[in-house]
Amino acid sequence: MYVNSPFYLNNGHESIQIECFLKFTKNSIDILSLPLPEIHDYIYLSEVLSTNDYATHYVSNSNPKGNYCIYTFNQLSGKGQIGRYWFSDSHSNITCSYIHYPDSLAAQEQFYLSMAFALAVREFVISQLPASFKSQVKIKWPNDIYINDKKVAGLLIQTAIQGRSIEKSILGAGININQADFPSALPNPTSLLLESGTTYDLEELQKALSTHVMREMHQLSLYRNSLRKRYLEALYAKDILRTFKINEKIVSGIIRDITTAGKLILEIDKVLHNYALREIEYVFSLET
Repeated sequence: MYVNSPFYLNNGHESIQIECFLKFTKNSIDILSLPLPEIHDYIYLSEVLSTNDYATHYVSNSNPKGNYCIYTFNQLSGKGQIGRYWFSDSHSNITCSYIHYPDSLAAQEQFYLSMAFALAVREFVISQLPASFKSQVKIKWPNDIYINDKKVAGLLIQTAIQGRSIEKSILGAGININQADFPSALPNPTSLLLESGTTYDLEELQKALSTHVMREMHQLSLYRNSLRKRYLEALYAKDILRTFKINEKIVSGIIRDITTAGKLILEIDKVLHNYALREIEYVFSLET
């Protein structure tokens, strides 16, 4: 039997309080093996301008209940963060959006949803690559997925607030899978194919991704305090001196943390500063 955070299990002798993502091998208890939320329905589109736009209209017109996955292998005008365009070759990559109703997530806790989704996609990417890649797959703040210094996935999250809580969310992902060539205007793209040399079955991977997403949404509802720790452990370039652009100026700084609201905490000349998404950019061309 389990209840919402904190989480309890009874081993026949005593109650054990644990964080929901840990494994207790001594008693053969595996929290990740507990039943996960399911995708109520998959909606496949032969082509679409944007899965996030389609999901937004679907929610408005149909008011669906439960978790839905809307996906296509031919997205014509995908969206990225802050109005950017997401490029994807036809029938080469995963482009999808999940309709998800968070469980008791306050409006000020929106970044926990972002962290959970980013962790899900990171774990998915890791699961499709040789074990040696695990330490190389990172989350670039706020929620891009990188393999070393190259971008393999981008995420876009939209939420609807009712009162003080998040009523519903649309979790969009673009993941480069079998694409071998990219436009020269993209600074640092990569794909699973380019990294591993393996060609993947997109339908199979779409279902595998859903499993990871539902697992992280499950953990978000049970014990969200663990997410921040895991997110920070997976954060790209944390505690490393890097180059950034702030207010059109090039500066050197070290990522130290994130705020509860999801702002990046950067150390510059031994002073900590907080930055929102539009206030700071990573600079790659000046890195040595």
